[in-house]
Amino acid sequence: LRMREPTPCDVGFGVLVSHDGGNTWQRATDAVLGDLPVYDVAVSPYDALQVYAATEMGVYRSANGGETWTRLDQLPSGVRVRAVSVSPTESQKVIAAVEPTGIFLSTDSGENWAQATAGLEPNSAIHDIEFDPQNPQVIYISDTFSGMYHSKDGGHIWQKINEGLSNRAVLGLAISHDWQHLYVGTDGGGVFRLDLKGVPPDK
Repeated sequence: LRMREPTPCDVGFGVLVSHDGGNTWQRATDAVLGDLPVYDVAVSPYDALQVYAATEMGVYRSANGGETWTRLDQLPSGVRVRAVSVSPTESQKVIAAVEPTGIFLSTDSGENWAQATAGLEPNSAIHDIEFDPQNPQVIYISDTFSGMYHSKDGGHIWQKINEGLSNRAVLGLAISHDWQHLYVGTDGGGVFRLDLKGVPPDK
């Protein structure tokens, strides 16, 4: 599977960061982020010091590798954000999964957000976000209530892709290192594979 670059990790309360490949860790939080539960982090592929944290109370952004944080206030107040991701080709495009209202998009590094829920079931519980690295206009999201969705227009309109998926409580997502296969982990139902080009992996 394609592994992401080392990033601050979800520790339940606040964020930890490692500068030596995971041998040692230190807190990467301040009085603004505090000990909020953190569900996901995303590091900008353009600037390793720019980090986004999906938390119990919205999205927070750091411009200095987690030393200080700013809450991005344009999202609905007091919301739980389960996942956040940065586009691999558009440095200021950020996507956040807000519970239970769905997907929000930003094209200015989180200063402003637009809701993008066309095609999603109401009261969604989106758990993970994955950009297709070959075509970042294609985005995949997992929902613990209604399964898998994808968007072909950069996240504005969503379609279900649940054929062959016997368990709709979908949690984590990962795309293989050759960008040909999407793997999804479910709650109690194991792992499923979607062959993005219609060809199964070599055995």
